[in-house]
Amino acid sequence: MTFWRQFAAGVRSLLHRPDAERDLTDEVASYIEEAVADLVAHGTPEHEARRLVRLQYGDGLAAREDVRGHGWENVFAERGTDLRRAARRLSRDKGFTTVAVLTLGLGVGAATAIYSVVRPVLFDALPYPDSGRLVSIADRSAQGAIVPVTFGTFLEVSARNEAFVSLAVSKPWQPTLTGSHEPERVEGLRVSAAYFDVLGVAPVLGGGFDPAADLPGGADLVVLSDALWRSRFEADPSIIGRTIQLDARPFTVVGVMAPAFEDVTATTARAWALLQYEPLPVDFDGREWGHHLDMMARLNRDVGLDEARRQMAELAAQPMREYVRP
Repeated sequence: MTFWRQFAAGVRSLLHRPDAERDLTDEVASYIEEAVADLVAHGTPEHEARRLVRLQYGDGLAAREDVRGHGWENVFAERGTDLRRAARRLSRDKGFTTVAVLTLGLGVGAATAIYSVVRPVLFDALPYPDSGRLVSIADRSAQGAIVPVTFGTFLEVSARNEAFVSLAVSKPWQPTLTGSHEPERVEGLRVSAAYFDVLGVAPVLGGGFDPAADLPGGADLVVLSDALWRSRFEADPSIIGRTIQLDARPFTVVGVMAPAFEDVTATTARAWALLQYEPLPVDFDGREWGHHLDMMARLNRDVGLDEARRQMAELAAQPMREYVRP
């Protein structure tokens, strides 16, 4: 692609985001097929090639971000967002909180090295209790790159750790909201049931998620942001228990977040629904084994970062038969 074609495509992406997102979806599908074809060309059977690509990119979200990140317009947009958020920090009370984000590697396969990195991140003074105890957990690929976790990683860490009081995973979600207004694409997240517990917040209207629904075939529940509740539902308090249409499926509204709530992992999120993955994945071809989930945890009060790092290193070095690793 020539410079001018790249420039024109970037301008279109900035000015016509929905059209650009549809183009990106098509591009990701092509991207994944090319990855499969490349493995097949080097002698990998097609079935195995597709399995390996799924493990690397999950349901396509990681590939989507890879493709998205190559455009100059996305760098421009992201830097603009960073600058706006930095300006908001400086314009507010100077007492913003420093949150230590702990990135810990769970050994996935015998050849995968164990690592741990502490990375400080500055957040606005958001209403998260003990926000300094929030940490992020990531996997490490066989090539040494830091990658999002699999659901299998989440299950093993949840069951075996003693460092964290609660853990949750999430992935981007962009459902189309339909109803009495024009259809609207909504930025959101699919999350595990304890997501808001990890952040230490709860809806101000209604309640949180029922863990029993966080299974395949479970009830479709959704929590709305205050902004979405006001713009699409006229701040009607009777929204709790009502059904709304997201991607042409009925979701029951169970909660509305506070006006001041900002999701640290996805600042533009306006809706949250359950992940509903298999609780005991054993099929490495399944979506549960794709590296496409962000994991956050809340440290126990008597555990520091160094101790959490030590415990995770021990866990990674001592695999158990009950928790298979691809």
